[in-house]
Amino acid sequence: MKKLFSTILVLGLMLNGNAYAKTINLECGSQEDFGNMLYVKIDKKNFEIYQPSSANRVIFKTSRLDDYVINTKPRGLDKASTSYDTHLTHWESWDENKYIKDHIYSIGIERVQGYIGIARSTTPWIEGKKEYDFDVYWELPCKTIDKKF
Repeated sequence: MKKLFSTILVLGLMLNGNAYAKTINLECGSQEDFGNMLYVKIDKKNFEIYQPSSANRVIFKTSRLDDYVINTKPRGLDKASTSYDTHLTHWESWDENKYIKDHIYSIGIERVQGYIGIARSTTPWIEGKKEYDFDVYWELPCKTIDKKF
């Protein structure tokens, strides 16, 4: 009986670890407003955003992924100050120029209502500072998508 229970427990733990292992693909915004449309690909480690109107592609690290919320670790977007894979070809389509190089960004998805929020720090980035307050400046509804091929 102990062996059966321990086998069930071990299998349950192994299967539970894969609960969020699959990739989530989202389309945020609408095709009618192509400038405000995003494609999002999320897994346990990375949170990738692609903006088709400008070919901007930004990768964040996933910090929380559960049934209700998905969040990223905050980061800067200036390529010179980060080791992240960042391809912002049109800075102004992502945010205003006065913020883009000096502020920290974070992204969150509220999974129940299906909204993505892109937030910027309220103060510029300071080396060594760990805590920032954020304001959401871009919010879009999202829906899951399946790739056609």
